[in-house]
Parts: sequence; C-alpha cells; structure tokens
Amino acid sequence: MSRDKVLSALALLLTGGFVAFVLLTPARLARTVPQTVLSVILFGVVAVIARKVYLAAFDQPQPAPRNPDRSSPSSWEIVMPVPIPADVAEQAATYLAELRVLLEERGLHARLLTPAGLMPRLRVINPDCASLCEVVTAAPLDGEWSLWWSWAEQITGVGDMATAAERIGHVLTPAAPSARLTPQA
Repeated sequence: MSRDKVLSALALLLTGGFVAFVLLTPARLARTVPQTVLSVILFGVVAVIARKVYLAAFDQPQPAPRNPDRSSPSSWEIVMPVPIPADVAEQAATYLAELRVLLEERGLHARLLTPAGLMPRLRVINPDCASLCEVVTAAPLDGEWSLWWSWAEQITGVGDMATAAERIGHVLTPAAPSARLTPQA
C-alpha cells in the first residue's frame, strides 16, 4: 500500500470517528459548548500524533549530496568560486555587453546585471510579451568561454555571438498559432 493511500485511510478513519462521536451521541447526553470544544481539541491532538507516527514509520533516507568535485560536470552543474574573481566577472560582463547590443538590434530588451561578488548576467525580455524572458550568463568551462542559459545549458561559445543572439531571439519569440487551433468556417 502506498504512503498516500495509508495517509488517506488514516485521515478518513480519524475524521469518521470524530463525526460519529459528535453526531451519534444520544441527545439525552446533551453536550455543552465546552465539551464540544474539548472534543475538537482532542481530535486535533490525535490527528497530529497519528500523522507524526505515520511519517516516522515511512520516513525515507535522504539521498546523498552531489559531489561538486566531479571531473566532468553535467550540463546543469557549473561550479564557480564565490566570490567571483574580479577579472573573471569583468570578462563575463564584456561578453554580455557585446551580446546585449546584438539582442537590442533584434528588438529585445536586455539589461546587464552585475551584482558584487557574483557572476554578471544578462536579463533579456521580449517587449511584446513580457512573460517571455530569460537570464543568460557568460562563464568559462575548461578554459573556454561560453554563453549559458539559466538552466546551465550551453548556448554557444563567445566567438559566435550572432548565433547566440539568434537562438535567444528564437526562444523569446511567441509561437505562431497552430492551424489546427484556429476555428474552422
């Protein structure tokens, strides 16, 4: 039986018991307001205790933390020292400023963010659809500078800024309505 099913059954059992107690108590045993309040409080305490017992019984061990010192990081795992060395941050800002010019020529709004001690990043927004936005960074990996999506996937190397601007523009362009979705006459 799955954890969710057990928890649902336990909650249903506790709720059913409480409802039966409140509704099926004979009228001659008229409950006063304090007795009803006490019943509600006791039910709450029992529910909390039952939940804690359940969670303790089904507690799963936590996965081991990822090793940031792997020799080959995956596409999402780029490890940079904090704070970022000033020369690295300055070089990244230079590349992003160059990309910013190309993106603004395409009609996108781009803002270079340079927080102290962190890698600079370029926030790019489609002015026609503000929900289409992206954060791009420039960072070296194995000595080669590249442009990166916010999910740490490489866009291109910094030597091919035109392709990077084209790809970013493509991602930030709304999809054309499909012919299937248009009403037919």
